Amino acid sequence: MPDRFPDLFLDRLEQQCKRARVAFDRLNRLVRASPARDTPELYECVDSLVSQAGKISRFLFPGRPQKCTGKEHVKDRAARLRHALAVQEDSILKSRTVRDHLDHFDERLHGRDPTTELVVMGNIGPAGAISVANPVWLDHFDPATLTVSYGSDRLDLRKLMDEINRLERNKAAASTSLRPPPP
Repeated sequence: MPDRFPDLFLDRLEQQCKRARVAFDRLNRLVRASPARDTPELYECVDSLVSQAGKISRFLFPGRPQKCTGKEHVKDRAARLRHALAVQEDSILKSRTVRDHLDHFDERLHGRDPTTELVVMGNIGPAGAISVANPVWLDHFDPATLTVSYGSDRLDLRKLMDEINRLERNKAAASTSLRPPPP
């Protein structure tokens, strides 16, 4: 690995994994306490978890090739990290779609017609609870399935957390495999 500090990358990933776990655990406690309660804390936990997953994703799956021109070391480091952490190419962390919905909220509203479309935002509960044909979901959280939806894109937060937990478990072995050989 051309980077001189491979352990620092792993330490940062571990911090992000822990922050994601804190958000997920808090979300679970809130859901168990009152699954239908519409509170800012629920969405704060969802946003935090998705945001931390996005940060992890940036390390493991850096931006598109056109954004990485001249930065082969970034792609090389990411490939080595994925290999060391046993992250598959089809990992749930690779997709940034839901995170992009959070980051580009304004763009999701642009072009919508409030006279002909029902835009649903901040809904908590089963999707079928709203009896309107084809609502536009800007953000929807189903506490029964721990799934968040933005538009037609869904993210299973349990599966996301499973992958993050797996990364954290693989960190010790990854640290050893990323160290440069002794001189």
